[in-house]
Amino acid sequence: MNKQAEIATIEKAKKEDYKDILNLFNELFQVLQECNPNKFRPIQEGEAALQQKDFEDSLKEGAWRNFDLYKIDGKIVAVIDYAIYDTSNYPGYIPCKLCMLGNIVVKKEYRGMGIGTKLINYLRQKCKHQNIQRFELEMEASNKAALKFYKKLGLKEARIRFAEYIN
Repeated sequence: MNKQAEIATIEKAKKEDYKDILNLFNELFQVLQECNPNKFRPIQEGEAALQQKDFEDSLKEGAWRNFDLYKIDGKIVAVIDYAIYDTSNYPGYIPCKLCMLGNIVVKKEYRGMGIGTKLINYLRQKCKHQNIQRFELEMEASNKAALKFYKKLGLKEARIRFAEYIN
């Protein structure tokens, strides 16, 4: 890979990006299945880790879910999936605008190059420009690499979820 010639961009996903994003989500589910096999199973032939209709709905004006892509020389190498909420619509919550990170996936061969950090910082800037007061995410507790990554970025544990798997 020639570092000099690479041009990196972050842009909104388009309808024609679905298959590349689906491949990234399939990689994500492999990691999730390794981290928590009691909750996640391998994606089977004919299944989609991201439904095409859900993806296409996210492209509509005013959609709450967003997919932004990190491209190198026009090739999709990562995706960040997030939602923007107004908590004033939820009784009991202190009203604010909230950005909830759904997923961040970097192609395996591009991991360790700072792309995930760039995407999180991009999302932080986007939140500042949109006057979003809070940024949250939820993750598998057993995903040690993700835990280390988010702590390195200065994110703090804010909530704990417990689970029990009953046969």
